[in-house]
Amino acid sequence: MKFLKKNYKYILFFIFLCFINYFLIYSEYSYDTIWEYGMSHALTLGQLPYRDYTLVTTPLFIFLFSIGLFIKDNLFIFILEFIISYVIMYYFLDKLIGNNKIVFLLSLCLFLFKAFIPTYNSLCLMFIIILMYLEKNNKNDYLIGFILGLLILTKHSIGLSILFFSFIGIRNIKKILKRLAGCFIPILLFIIYLLITNSLYQFIDLTILGLFDFNSKNTLPFNSYIILSIITLIITIILTIKNKKEILLYYVLGSFAFIYPICDISHYTYLFSIFIVSIIYLYNDKIKLKYVPYILICLLVILNVFVRYPLYEEMKKSPFNHFDMTFGEGSSFISNKKIINKMNEYDKIIIFSEKGSYYSIVLDKKMDYFTIVHRGNYGYDGFNKMKDRFNNLHDTYVFLDYNFYNLVKKDLDKGLDTAITRSQFDMELCEYIIDNSKFVDKVEGFNIYYKE
Repeated sequence: MKFLKKNYKYILFFIFLCFINYFLIYSEYSYDTIWEYGMSHALTLGQLPYRDYTLVTTPLFIFLFSIGLFIKDNLFIFILEFIISYVIMYYFLDKLIGNNKIVFLLSLCLFLFKAFIPTYNSLCLMFIIILMYLEKNNKNDYLIGFILGLLILTKHSIGLSILFFSFIGIRNIKKILKRLAGCFIPILLFIIYLLITNSLYQFIDLTILGLFDFNSKNTLPFNSYIILSIITLIITIILTIKNKKEILLYYVLGSFAFIYPICDISHYTYLFSIFIVSIIYLYNDKIKLKYVPYILICLLVILNVFVRYPLYEEMKKSPFNHFDMTFGEGSSFISNKKIINKMNEYDKIIIFSEKGSYYSIVLDKKMDYFTIVHRGNYGYDGFNKMKDRFNNLHDTYVFLDYNFYNLVKKDLDKGLDTAITRSQFDMELCEYIIDNSKFVDKVEGFNIYYKE
């Protein structure tokens, strides 16, 4: 009973997260979730990132979130691990800004609950909140450096940006050297891992050299979130000039790496939430909102439930391997069963689809460089490398998502700028596969091609 009284707010937050993830935003084809889960699942099959399949960031997220999968390999467990990480973050928020943490929670809900989807960005958010707490409580510099190292190993672009701006904020050589020493420990262990697994070259190619391809092929056109980011930047710069010694504002400046090169609702929500934490900390005594954030969160949840209500009527328990502890749209199961049964007819297949990870997980098929078909995800000069990989395939059947290919092609031919044309689906590689293999069959929107 004492435990419940002492920790009731964390228990309530845990219940709230369970509701959000399992009933409100969860979709069987939430691509980001399935992609991340697929890469963690691949570790349980003995595969390694970079060497066996593509990964364009540092890998701490998929390693940490694979731990529970070695006990029970199911999407339910993967999401549960994410929920636990957010409860940890909530604990440090409570220590940092007290009761006004509810305003931070509201900021996470504002943008269609995108911040509640398990990705490496969500783990970055947790580490940044922990770092903010350590900074404001003058904790050990070696410890801060160690957490900075973990942040770099979660997403190197964000970690290095935070490292750079935090050093500008502290302006103390001794503290900087201590933090660099702490930061070096996890990074050294990671370098040793890359050397042992013979994947150092692939890591450099995919995450560093490949950024030239990724940035050039995936930058979004000017949009409302770029405008919001510019406004956020201006406010942050003004506050930093007025409060030059406030270290949290430098963390906000470093967090602008979240929105580069893709500035959309999913990426901006993380930047905005970190910005809100700094504002709350600066003006904590003046913020007296009482029940307003609670009411707004309830309204947002009710609105989302209302909008998604037709989907709930279709929601059924998934019949598929590794998804059988979760729910999805019942109408999709019939189509997916046909596709999966067809895939089982062939000994050697590759899957070229945004749902490639999903089908690979269900089939317990090992991932490969074709599983996540994102342009710019294959390293430097990636298209030519993927052409060579495809040309080296023999006696292989390709399941290509022709319905999605047609949707993208129609909008591109019309010169439209839509969510579909902005997807990272690699049309160039898709067309190369179509032109250099033989059509043999089709099933539920997939064309099946044979590569001799």
